Amino acid sequence: MGLAGAAAAPAPKGPPSPLTDPAAIQALAADAYGWALAPEFVYRFLKYSALKTAPVNMLGGKGTAAAAWNNLATNAGDASVLYLNSMIDLSGRPVAGTPNGGTKEMVLTVPPSASNYYVVNLLDDFINSTGSIGTRTTPSKVSTSYLMVGPTSQYAHKRRVTINGFTYRVMATDTNYTWMLIRIRADSLVPANDPASVASVNASTVERFAFNTLRQFQRNGNAPIYPTTTS
Repeated sequence: MGLAGAAAAPAPKGPPSPLTDPAAIQALAADAYGWALAPEFVYRFLKYSALKTAPVNMLGGKGTAAAAWNNLATNAGDASVLYLNSMIDLSGRPVAGTPNGGTKEMVLTVPPSASNYYVVNLLDDFINSTGSIGTRTTPSKVSTSYLMVGPTSQYAHKRRVTINGFTYRVMATDTNYTWMLIRIRADSLVPANDPASVASVNASTVERFAFNTLRQFQRNGNAPIYPTTTS
């Protein structure tokens, strides 16, 4: 039987299905794009940073130049700020190209914040701020080590924890992928011997940040390992 003689398809009964409604599909696609955009950016920036700045779970961006002239630190135009950047994977899965993968806990050691202004901004996979360490929020006169943990870490729901005799404040994130951006104030217009200069702040503050796995920190006698944390 030809097409002309084919029986007409029966008319659908009931209200239109939202599964095939073009307007509903368009709205669903728009919502999916909105929710997925931030995680997609973080994942893409993690891959880019691993190539250009530092491997995953390591600090990158030497503080020897202000951000405006230091693309290794981060993409920023500031002439009075030094940046350190780290893209973090706390899933516990091994990460190719770095010995710092395969962990759910990292130890961030920060210098005293009373003399030089800095802020450590912690962002989750949706670029929500999950924590802030530094002069404004955690002023200190001594170096401090924080335990940074992912959502599946055994320490994820603790505020402080003592492990092998060493007590940490816990900084927990609700996603495995995390972005840590550290901003340190410096003056690029003063002589190098000025305490506020880029060179002075690099020596007094930038080089005193360390980022190690919990196992590395413990094997070093519960102390940070500085030389291998910044690229």
